[in-house]
Amino acid sequence: MQNNNTQTRKILLLSANPKGTSQLRLDEEMREIKEGLRRSKKRDLYLIDTAEAVRYRDIHRAILDYEPHIIHFCGHGAGEEGLAFEDETGQIKLVDAKALADLFQLFADQVECVVLNACYSKYQAEEISRYIQYVVGMNRAIQDKAAIEFAVGFYDALGAGRNYEFAYKLGCNAILRAGIPQNLIPQLLPERKNSPTEKSPHPGSPINTPSLGYELIEVREAAPAMTPEFHLIKEEHKNEKALLHFQQLLDLKEADVAPIKAQMLAQCRIEEQPAQISTGEAGQANKKDKQEIEYTRLRDLLKSGQLREADEETALLMQKIAGRKKQAWVDKTTIKNFPCAELNTIDCLWLEYSKDRFGLSVQQQIFVNVNHNWDEFGERVGWCGRKGWFNQGEIYWKPYAGLSFSSTAPVGHLPILVVWEWRENLLSRLQTCQQEL
Repeated sequence: MQNNNTQTRKILLLSANPKGTSQLRLDEEMREIKEGLRRSKKRDLYLIDTAEAVRYRDIHRAILDYEPHIIHFCGHGAGEEGLAFEDETGQIKLVDAKALADLFQLFADQVECVVLNACYSKYQAEEISRYIQYVVGMNRAIQDKAAIEFAVGFYDALGAGRNYEFAYKLGCNAILRAGIPQNLIPQLLPERKNSPTEKSPHPGSPINTPSLGYELIEVREAAPAMTPEFHLIKEEHKNEKALLHFQQLLDLKEADVAPIKAQMLAQCRIEEQPAQISTGEAGQANKKDKQEIEYTRLRDLLKSGQLREADEETALLMQKIAGRKKQAWVDKTTIKNFPCAELNTIDCLWLEYSKDRFGLSVQQQIFVNVNHNWDEFGERVGWCGRKGWFNQGEIYWKPYAGLSFSSTAPVGHLPILVVWEWRENLLSRLQTCQQEL
């Protein structure tokens, strides 16, 4: 498709919030997108159409009817299981990555950009990017407000005549300026197949590399004489994401980035020696009793898929960090002062080896999405069920032995830690730690 600065582009906004899922502010997101484009200097170049409460079969109908260049989906994502659309009764109907990718392949000569503004939508984005030039997906759960901020920044940039790369970066920066530490969650995935020319609504616009201030933590050159050290897994996780972003943005081959990855592994992995971290805040409280926390066993259990043992090891580590003897509870004061470095390290280990399916931050995001409703949270993560016919009766909490330790357990099901009493305080502490990063 030939691009030029005067060609009118059509945007199709799709939304779905099926029954039984947490209510998102999808109307606000769509309204903000429309309002931003309506007052933009290039407003005459964009036409917008919307489809709400979208059923799985409505997707192709809307594309056929409207013939959009840009498709924006806002709603829920369930990771590898798919994006949440509605069925004929308004209940959830998951559409997986392959089905969506095959659909978009049919419209590859028409659609230029797809934005999947839903939690864990990177799986679908990766598949769709095989056929569509620019695709945005989320690599983790994203807050409702962060998703809206990204959409506002993205379409404000397009409305000002900027290209997709710039729009993506402005969207990420909009999240950061809103004070939300989730600016690395949106991922821009350029088309995977080699293309001699770049497709963009305004090819004359500059393509800037990401701002190192907020996008790239730091990729260091390995010092030959450096003794391998353990750097927090959270830093490695961010570095790898940043490196992936640059690889995609600059169209680098795997061989081009392999040396950098090797250096990162040498510095950040914990394969060479046991992972030991001094408990910063806890250690300062009592230097004489300063203890070393070893994460090697937790890493190995997670890596080998022994999730029940990993859950028990996580509880033991947290009790050790808190300076407690083995027990099934930790008081509120201890949780309030729990070291952020250790909490984030544990969280990132779970995220790393579950492909972002399990982890404290995943649970914290779900808790926010259900408006801190403990019963609804328990149902979402699979910790509780309902009695009676058709599971419509009284809620009951499952015993530890009745929970799942499978890699296919519901998103956020693990870790459990056998610590029901202080879970809410722990999630609150994690949110505080994330804001301090």
